[in-house]
Formats: sequence, structure tokens, C-alpha cells
Amino acid sequence: MLVLTLLLAAVLVMRAVQLQVGQREKWSAMARADAERRSFFPARRGDLLDVKGRVIATDAATFDAVVDFRVMGFEPETRWWNQRARMLASRLAEWSGADRAKRGELVEQQRSVVLAELDLMWDRLAEVTGMGREQIDGVRRSIVTKVQRRREAVLDQRYRRALEEYETAPRRPWYSRWIVGEREAPDRDELARETIADERGVHVVVPGLTTEQYNQLSLELESLPGLSLRKGLSRYYPYGGVAAQTLGYLSPVTREDLEEDPFAEDERRRYGVNDQIGRDGLERMFESRLRGSRGVLYYRRGEQIHDAERDTPGENVRTSLDIEFQRDIEEAFGRVDFYHPDKTVESMSMNGAAVVMDVASGQVRALVSVPTFDLNRFSAIYPELLRDDINRPLHHRALTDSAEPGSTIKTVVGIGAITQGLVDADTRIECTGYPVFDGRRFERPRCWTMSMFNLTHREVPPTAPHETGNLDFADAIERSCNIYFETVGDRLRLQGLAYWMGVMGLGRETGIGLGESPGRLPRHMDGRDPRSEAWFASIGQGPILVTPIQMAQVAALIARDGTWMRPNLLAEGTMEVKNRVGEVIEDRVELKLSKDALRAVREGMNRVVNDAAGTGDHMRRADVKVAAKTGSATANPLTRFERDAEGNLVYDNEGKPIATIISYGSRTQPNPIAPWYRESDVDAITGRSRGTHAWAIGFAPAENPTIAFAVYVEYGNKGNYAAGSVVQALLESAVKRGMVGGVGVGE
Repeated sequence: MLVLTLLLAAVLVMRAVQLQVGQREKWSAMARADAERRSFFPARRGDLLDVKGRVIATDAATFDAVVDFRVMGFEPETRWWNQRARMLASRLAEWSGADRAKRGELVEQQRSVVLAELDLMWDRLAEVTGMGREQIDGVRRSIVTKVQRRREAVLDQRYRRALEEYETAPRRPWYSRWIVGEREAPDRDELARETIADERGVHVVVPGLTTEQYNQLSLELESLPGLSLRKGLSRYYPYGGVAAQTLGYLSPVTREDLEEDPFAEDERRRYGVNDQIGRDGLERMFESRLRGSRGVLYYRRGEQIHDAERDTPGENVRTSLDIEFQRDIEEAFGRVDFYHPDKTVESMSMNGAAVVMDVASGQVRALVSVPTFDLNRFSAIYPELLRDDINRPLHHRALTDSAEPGSTIKTVVGIGAITQGLVDADTRIECTGYPVFDGRRFERPRCWTMSMFNLTHREVPPTAPHETGNLDFADAIERSCNIYFETVGDRLRLQGLAYWMGVMGLGRETGIGLGESPGRLPRHMDGRDPRSEAWFASIGQGPILVTPIQMAQVAALIARDGTWMRPNLLAEGTMEVKNRVGEVIEDRVELKLSKDALRAVREGMNRVVNDAAGTGDHMRRADVKVAAKTGSATANPLTRFERDAEGNLVYDNEGKPIATIISYGSRTQPNPIAPWYRESDVDAITGRSRGTHAWAIGFAPAENPTIAFAVYVEYGNKGNYAAGSVVQALLESAVKRGMVGGVGVGE
């Protein structure tokens, strides 16, 4: 009996050692998880600053309505349900004298009360915040779904890590195995019983409560189980709608964001199911730098908070933008000079884009897209912005609008032809008003002087006619002669035009780091004569599309005497940017263009603004000499998608959205839905009204450039007037802010 007793005691001791020594960490972890609960609180996101250090995006303190995840589903977690029911039952008068069985009955009775309380809590939250119960329930479902997906991902990660540790760990010595046993292989089902942090914490249901909403809810918290109010942060944009498309916005993380989380291994930095992420613009571009590390609050049973870890704010990012300069340019689109067919000029608000770059560094000082919108109200007005097919406020026109460049492309065509050796900078080509090839005169495309006045450059303008009509490159740029460039375009053909345009940055992304359109290089279109297509492409019409940022790059490389630099949105340093096929875009490329061609084009652009025969006198200034090239480009008619009463698109039988063409307005009869959409002229062949986009590219000061620019006005008609009026405002602001020096015209 003594031996048996000793053996039994030894077994019990060995089992105790196994549980308390060998499996100490396992049971300790389970006890801590049962006794403790963690709650993460957001870290301050880094600020976005402009080039002068002004804050253009920051986090502002606010209050959020947060709910315990255990009641987030449409049936509360059993343990929480029981605890709440027991608490309510303990407040009843009969609780104190009741036996154990009676108390169980009282708790069971309170379970239905708990459900009624929760339903009332959700209703009250929807009522106070004005979101509506349906929207609140949608948020709940989204949070539950995201947590479930996060749970699966975390458990898979835990299981793989445990399995790897088990397979690589050395075996225990025999005496250790005799006492505590061999290591057990990880059991996925056992791991599945563990919870993750998101299941033990609270989640934001309504962010950014107003003061009134906060006060109302705080007075009722005692009767709203699971709900609490927590200090939070919301993104605030001090300049409202200035540079809205460039700054971008934040939105809740999606399933794809959680699956592709670059911070998945960092518990405090990885994305939670209710976190916000930079979705567009600079907020997205610098997301990895702006995002901080969350803080943690530890709750222990019987104690409210027993420990905390502070959050780590994200990094501040100083951009190259000058936000007040950007604001001045945006405001200039509210007073654009529109040249009507009756030769009257009207100042009115128009849509468009502008890009201004520092010549020496390639830094972007302004990246304008108009119309804009208030970023601080983005969530509330998003449906309205999305349905605005006419003004398209969500589109970043400077980066994504591809349009024919008009006569601004003549700078590229001339440089390419001269560099290739097809003509010299001094080669003269006669303009008779019509293109002449192989001894045959063609009716189109005529020179603009013939189309407008039935005259040639020998008579136009009357104050500065050309003596012979034989123009060299600088003359042709100054007078914007179509015939000169059609002639060199015919020699280059479509292939040569496409090559040189590509060399100078067209037809591909610039590498600015934000979403942009590559545009389109000249290419043959079925059913058309490729030779005549080259004529039209050489004057910026037909099979060629460019973006404002690309044309600003053209102006800048001319100002730099042939050096292409990737546009940079950082005030300090640069960042690596890849194109769509994964290739790193170089920061600087010496293009090896003809120096004679560059000299001539700069001379011609100088004359465009400052000489009597130039086409850009609307940009002339007394304090700064400006070099520029204007353009008026054929525009497709404006269309509008048909929508039903709820704002949804209407589709035809083939599943395509139905669009209707909008009629042009005029000075005396503007179109009420698009007052800026005006008739430019009437096509001489078809007899139909048509509109044109207005362009201007250039740099200043002309002799020693410090800034380069491109301005694009949708349906603005004359580049000299519409785009030129924006350039005037741009230069006025640049002079005031010291971006350009005062170089007088006479100097």
C-alpha cells in the first residue's frame, strides 16, 4: 500500500510539474487573456506641409462613438450578455434575499431586457447622429466582416509560426520528457479558440461627433450598453478646397487593404478594421510616412486601466507646393477672358488646369485642377461630386485629362525636325496659306491666317506683316504658322513625330508619383491617310493627346536648354517612382537636342509675347519678360450621362451608359447647366458650332527662367485670351511671392 501510495503521489507530482512548469507559459497566457483586455487608440497622422512650412493637412481632435465588438453583431457575445444580465438582476429588490436558483431565474429574465437595451442603443445612436438605423447597421456589418477576415489571417499566421517553431525546435532531453512530456504539435482548432485584439476592443461606428451630438450621448451613456465616447482624430484641411485633388483624402480600409497590409507584422502600426487610409493624392503617395503607431490601453478585471503605451505620431512631410500660390491660380479660373465669335471678350468662371514648376529643381509649385471641392466636407458631398458628369470635380485635370495640344506642340515638332537634321533652325519655308506637297495644293489644314482672314503672314498682323512670308523656326513659333510645321511634319511622318514627342516626355507618365494619364502619341487611324494625319498631328490636332503636366514638362525642358527632369512633389529630397511596367523613372535625362533648335524656340517664344507679330500679347508684362506659346485645340462636344431619380446611371440595351450631347451656349444665351460651355466658332465645312480648348505653355523670366508653366482652359477658345488671362494672374502671384525676378521688357 505504501508503494502504491508513493507511486500515485509521484504521478500527481509529475502532472503538477508538467502543468505548472512545462505548460506555464500556455496557462499564464490564457489567464492574462481572460483577465486583461486591450484597446488601441489611433496615432496622430503626420502633417502635410507646403514648401514654406504652412500646414495644409493635419489631424484635429474630435470625439468618436465607439462600441464594444462583443455587441457589434446582431446577437451579443454570450459571456458579455450574461454579465450584463447579472448586473441588471443584481439591482432588483428581490436579489438580496434570493437563493441561488432564484437568482438564476432573475438573470434569465434580464436577458431579454439586455436585448431591448442594445436595440435601443443602436436606435438612439442613429437618431442622435442623423445617420439612420440602416446606415448604422451597414457599418456594423462591415466591421464584423473585417474583423472576421482579420481573425482568419491572424490565426493562419499564428498557426504557421507555431508549426515552424515546433518543427525546428530540438527535442527535450529524456529526463525533461519524463517530467513534463514531449512538446505537443500545434493544434489549429485549439488556436482558433483564442481571440485577437480586434475582438476584445472597441470600434469606431460614428467618427467626428459634433459638440451637440457628444453632449446628448454622454448624458445617456448609462442606458446605452456597449457604447462609449472616445477622443479621436479626424483629418482637417486648413485651406478647405485648395489643391483638393492633389492633396487627396482618407477613407476606411477595405478588404484588399487588410490583405495587402505592408505593416501586418507590426501590431501597433498595422491597419485595424476601422482605420482610415490615404486613398488618393498626396495622402496616398506618402501614406507610409504619414501613418503613425497606435497607442495601447490595457484593462484588467477589477481595474479600469492598469497600463498604457503612448502612440507615436507619423512623420510630417514638406511638399514642394506653395499653397497660397496655388490658391491664387485657382481663383484666376473664376475670371477667365473668353473671346466670343462676335469679337467681344467676357470674363467668366471656367474649368481647367495649371501646372507651375521650379525650373532648376523640377519641384512642382502648383498643381491646379478646377473646379475643386471642400475636403473637410468630402464624405458628405461625395455622392454629389460623383454624379457631376459636366464639371467632373473628382478628376485631376492636370494629370488625367488628355486633350489635343493645339499649337503648343509646334515647339516639340520643330526641335525634333531640326535635331534629326531634316531642316536647320534658319531654314525658311514659305507660307502661302495652304499646304503644298509634291507640287499640289491642299485645302486643309490651312494656316489660321487664311481660315480667319483669308490672308497670309505677309498681311497678318497689319501692324507687323512679314516681308516675304518665308519663315524660319523662330518666325514660325512667333506667328504660329501652320504651314511651316505641316511641312516639317510631312518630312518627319507619323513615326518621326511620335519618336520625338516620346523623347520629350509625351505619350508616357511623367513620374510625378500620382495617378496620371500617359496621353497618346501620333498613330495611324484606320480609314485615314497617314500622310495627312502627320500634317494635323504636327499642329496639335487629330491623333495626339497630351496632359497639362506633360506640356509643363515640355516648357521646363526648353527653359533648361534640353534637360528633362522628373517633376518632384517633395521640398527636400526625392522618392523612387516606377512606371506601369515596373521600371524606375529617371530623375534627370540630358536629351541631347539641337542647341540651335533650342535657341530658336526660346527666341520665338520670347517674340510670341513681346513682339507685335506674336500671338500671346495677353501675357505681356512690364515687370517680367515672359516667353510662351499659345494654342487652341479642337474639342469634342460636351456630353452628359442620363441618370434616374435616385442619381443612378441609365443604361441602354447593350449595357452602356446613355449619354446626350449638350448644346453650346453663347454670350447672349448661355447654357444654364454649363454657363462656361460656349461656342467658339462655326466649322467652315460642316456648318456646325464647335468649341476649342485654350492652351498656353511658357517660362519666366525669358532670359533666365526660374519657373515654367502650362495652362489649360476647357472650351476656353483662344489660348491668348483664356489661358493668357490665367497666366497673367499666375505671374502676378509669382512676382509677389518672389518666384521670378523683375526683368524689365526693355532690358
